[in-house]
Order: sequence, then C-alpha cells, then structure tokens
Amino acid sequence: MYIRTVEIENYRAFKNFEIKFSPLSVIIGENEAGKTNLFDALALPLNNNDISFNKKRLSVSDINREAIKEFYQAIINGKDDDEIKLLIPKVRVEVEFTEPKNIIEEGVIGKWIIGEEATIATRFVTTSSPKIPSNLLRLPRSYLTVSWT
Repeated sequence: MYIRTVEIENYRAFKNFEIKFSPLSVIIGENEAGKTNLFDALALPLNNNDISFNKKRLSVSDINREAIKEFYQAIINGKDDDEIKLLIPKVRVEVEFTEPKNIIEEGVIGKWIIGEEATIATRFVTTSSPKIPSNLLRLPRSYLTVSWT
C-alpha cells in the first residue's frame, strides 16, 4: 500500500495542486520549492484524530496568497455577500491510498476509517474554512472599502 495521489487546494504555495506517486517516489527540489509544504499538507488529513497535533489549526499564513487576493478583490469590486462567501478560501487536502494488501496495512489506515472497510482506493480528505463566514466579511470589508481621500 502506498499513497497514490495527493490533491491540495489553497494551502500555502499550492493553489490547485495534484501529485501522483508510484510505489517508490522521491521528493527533491531546491530550497523554497514546496517540499516541506507538501509534507505539512499531508499531515493535515492524516493526523486528523490526534488531539496533540498542533498544526490542525491553520493561520492566515497557511492559506494560499492568490486565494486571499481573489477574496479581497471581490470585496473591493463590490460583489454581493453570496458571491464573496463562495470565494472565502478553503484549504482542502485529499490523500488517496492504494488498496491495502494485508491486515497490517489495513491496520495502518484503520484508525482513519470509520464505519466502512478499506476499498481499492481509500481517500482521506480534510477541509478547513472559517466557521462563520458572515463575521469574516465584516472586517475586511470595513478596511478595504474605506475612502482614502
């Protein structure tokens, strides 16, 4: 069993990113290329049930800058609240595993599976977004729509 694909949306440098793995994959790249961000993104869904995992709470610096810019631009352009709420950046990470080949591999992913057995492709998804979108709109709107004359 191995991780087959990882899809990342709006997490740090990754706006829309997908990577496919083989049974033996190597991640290499220059400094600041995104290697650590990839592994940090992987940790989000895989550490879902670990209460001691501090990085579950994302800060604004974890959200893709381009997604934030699109959100702010919609406010500046005077879009209505419903349109703006659709642009609130949501961080989404999906990890797909290949089929477990034995009971040991099933045990590895078993802590994440609730109510059903592992299938040919087992997926774990985490999505992080603000809980109260209407409150999120007030502050940026007040700052971004101020007249500076």
